[in-house]
Amino acid sequence: RYLISSVLSPAVQLWLRSQAERVDRLDVKIKGRNLEILNGSIPSIAIAADRVVYQGLHLTHLYIKGENIRVNFKQILKGQPLRLLDPVSVNVTMRLEETDLNASLASPLLHDAIHQFFEPILPHPIHLPTSKITLDNDLLVLTAIRPEALTLRVGLELIDLNRLQLVRPQIRTVSVPRLVSLENMTMDLGSDVKIEEVSLSSKQLFCRGSILVRSDESG
Repeated sequence: RYLISSVLSPAVQLWLRSQAERVDRLDVKIKGRNLEILNGSIPSIAIAADRVVYQGLHLTHLYIKGENIRVNFKQILKGQPLRLLDPVSVNVTMRLEETDLNASLASPLLHDAIHQFFEPILPHPIHLPTSKITLDNDLLVLTAIRPEALTLRVGLELIDLNRLQLVRPQIRTVSVPRLVSLENMTMDLGSDVKIEEVSLSSKQLFCRGSILVRSDESG
């Protein structure tokens, strides 16, 4: 208990806060025996955080749980920062409210995702910082005003662990002032991400799955 509460837990919290631009509430729970921890092995760790901002991406709530995590505990005892020694797959649950998505429009993470997956169905690039996202039951509605007024409505469905599908996309522009239906599109999330559940409801986006966190040695 002493090693966890006095050494490891503060080191984990400091590392997590160094990764994020903002964390309003952070709760870290670590399970393990003294010998395991002294050898740099964390059998189980659970992290709950509220109002997180990571690389400009706003999250209302974030929950992470990982097992069998190896860290540089002997160096931590000497005052050095925590480092992951091996990649680890962690379970992640996150909730984004409509206000989070709009606050994140200038985020490089959201910017890249929207441009990568939505640009093929958009008639022209859009200016995200002046755009707006609305969650309307099971639909995400993106409204842009620059360089031209445009509205995109789309639903999300899970195909498998690594792929999401943009379903029932509809678009309305100045030149075509009525909603036009488009073909469904598939989003490949890559091998490091596995999504088990994703849902859109009024004012909220919920996602649950796992992600591979790379160690400092592996980059």
